[in-house]
Amino acid sequence: MKSKIIFTDGEVMNRNHPDTFPIPSEAEKRAIRVGDLVKVCAEGERFWVIVTKFNWPHLTGTVDNVLMLATSPALDYGKSIDFEARHILDIMTVAQLEMEKRMGGRLARLDQQTAYFVRKNGDAITIVVFHDIPTGPPNSKEDEYQKSFVAAAEKLDLHPEEQTSQANGGKSKYLLLLKLPAGISDFEIHNAVRETVESLRKEVTRNLEGKGEDGVDNPTTNGE
Repeated sequence: MKSKIIFTDGEVMNRNHPDTFPIPSEAEKRAIRVGDLVKVCAEGERFWVIVTKFNWPHLTGTVDNVLMLATSPALDYGKSIDFEARHILDIMTVAQLEMEKRMGGRLARLDQQTAYFVRKNGDAITIVVFHDIPTGPPNSKEDEYQKSFVAAAEKLDLHPEEQTSQANGGKSKYLLLLKLPAGISDFEIHNAVRETVESLRKEVTRNLEGKGEDGVDNPTTNGE
């Protein structure tokens, strides 16, 4: 009989701290497949679990880290544990793991719209940010947002590049490039990505506020 493990409820934490405790959406959780990794937290320590069985909302998996703080033998490396979708704090799919191996770096999540890939090379750290934005038909609000997003990213020297597009209410995934000096911590990297995305969103808002409802630039107060 498996020992009872008390996991952190990610959904409760996200409701209480939406700006600082992002979690995957329900759609992302439902898309989990056997072999994917999910992050959970128990006894004050976050760790990865390889999913071996999934019957929504119940999951079974094997612990994929050697825990440093947890004392329960039930959390030893390789042990099988049962948990629920509400306990999931992050997801690493098989496809993402293959990308990490191919590109020689690691993936992390900022929020439900944004993930980023970290690659350390010599005296610099290259961050590739994956950011989803809504798309729509020409001259729609979504189309106007996309144009403003690209303009803002170019202004911030983030070299935006569209990777996928699903028009008419779908999403486009953009790659943004950010370079940081070597020697900074993962926490500092995460904060740098967060600040960059926040600046980008503010710039997009300024761009949109400078246009009328028909998408035409609003005149200044003196009519110019």
